[in-house]
Amino acid sequence: MNYVLTTNLWAWRHTQPTTAEAFEAALSAVDRLMACLAIEEAFAVLIANYVTFEKAVASANIKNMVESGASIADLNNRRREIDRHLVNLLAAGEMFSDHALRRAKAQFGRKSSEIEVLKGAFQEQRERLVGFWATECLRNAVLHNALPITSWTTGSRWVGLNTPDGNFSKLSPTARAEYSVTFTFATDLLARDNKVDAALIDRLKAERADEKGRVSWVVTIREYVEGLSMVLGEGRKLWTEVERTASALLAEMADTYRANLPEGIEQPLHVFAVETNDDGRWLREVLLNAHLEGQLAELRRQHKPMVNLHRRYLSG
Repeated sequence: MNYVLTTNLWAWRHTQPTTAEAFEAALSAVDRLMACLAIEEAFAVLIANYVTFEKAVASANIKNMVESGASIADLNNRRREIDRHLVNLLAAGEMFSDHALRRAKAQFGRKSSEIEVLKGAFQEQRERLVGFWATECLRNAVLHNALPITSWTTGSRWVGLNTPDGNFSKLSPTARAEYSVTFTFATDLLARDNKVDAALIDRLKAERADEKGRVSWVVTIREYVEGLSMVLGEGRKLWTEVERTASALLAEMADTYRANLPEGIEQPLHVFAVETNDDGRWLREVLLNAHLEGQLAELRRQHKPMVNLHRRYLSG
């Protein structure tokens, strides 16, 4: 086998020899960067599902505000729409969690200190946010027992009335009608799974459930997404040095190729490390400047740890 640095722009006109060790190092560096990117993209899928879930809930509330006389079929369709988003969101959250742990185990080792840090980040969120802990368990409950929503309500109320005589024709100029929809699950949904810690159900009942034992999905999901964003933040710290060294190695190889091109040759857009056979046919190649760092930077710009997401509310 032969190993060269080259570009696909001029085919084989300008090749420079490299070593099998350098080629394998480049291959490994790209794999490490792709692992970082896979984790970020899995989180992006989670966030996309979360946003569509919030939009669907808002849409149901808008319909509650502007439509009258909705049929039972209409109401059930709205509930099924939220069920669909919740199922997708639960699956996306599980996907992100699995990707983060699996990629870390492959990079650092199953019994490494880095894995303990990552597992500790998950446990910290379970203890801090009961909705995070509950949602991890709810995925299995939903998969094996029932759809997410066990009940939901719509309603409205006047606030800021300032009508001491009860005459609604004399409403204060600041009075407004507030509309709401609430999609809930019963704590019994978790109780059906004998693997669920009874302490979790007790916490849900004490901290989140109403007098009928119902828990809001919106509040629960916000805690879940917030918790996963905090886990992502801890995971990024673990990968910082891995990403830096991988990026530096690839950049150095690409710069070496460009620096040794014949004078007057246009700088190529893409540089490859290539394994070839004796006839010059490409067997394996590594793109040295795939701009993975730029993709990572953009995803990290968009998705930062969302402190206190569960305390955020929308208003018009």
